Amino acid sequence: MIKKLLFGALLLLSSSAYACCDLQFSEAIVRAPMPGVPNAAAFVSIENKSLNAKQLISASSEVAERVELHNHIQEDGMMKMRRVASIEIQGQQTVKLQPGGYHIMLFGLNKSLKEGESVSFLLTFSDEQTHQVQAVVQDLMSQHQHHHH
Repeated sequence: MIKKLLFGALLLLSSSAYACCDLQFSEAIVRAPMPGVPNAAAFVSIENKSLNAKQLISASSEVAERVELHNHIQEDGMMKMRRVASIEIQGQQTVKLQPGGYHIMLFGLNKSLKEGESVSFLLTFSDEQTHQVQAVVQDLMSQHQHHHH
C-alpha cells in the first residue's frame, strides 16, 4: 500500500515539472475538444536555463495523426492560427505556449480525450535534444463554468 502511494506521489511530482539538461517544462495541458471535433490544442511553459537560445522544431504524440507548432497572428483585423516552423526560447528565458499565442495543435485525434487523462508528447529541438512531456487533459467547458459567477 505504501509503495503504491509513494509511486503515485512520485508520478504526480514528476508530472508537474520536467527537468532535463537546460530545459524545464511545466504547466503542460491539453484542452479536451468539443464532442465530434477531431483536433485539440496543447500548452506548456518551456524554461531555458542555458545561455544559448533553443529552437523547438517539432512535436509528436501517439494520440494524433499529425502534430504541428502554431501561433495566433493578427491579420486584417482578425486573429488567425498559422503553422510555424519553430518556436525560439532565448537563453535564460521562459516561453509560455498558451491560448492566443504559440501552442501545439493535435490533428486527427485517434481517441477521445477525457478530463484528467494524461497525454504524452515528444518535443524535438534543433540541437537534436528530445524531451518527453506529460500533459493533463482539461475540459474546456468545465473551465468556462468555473469562471462564471
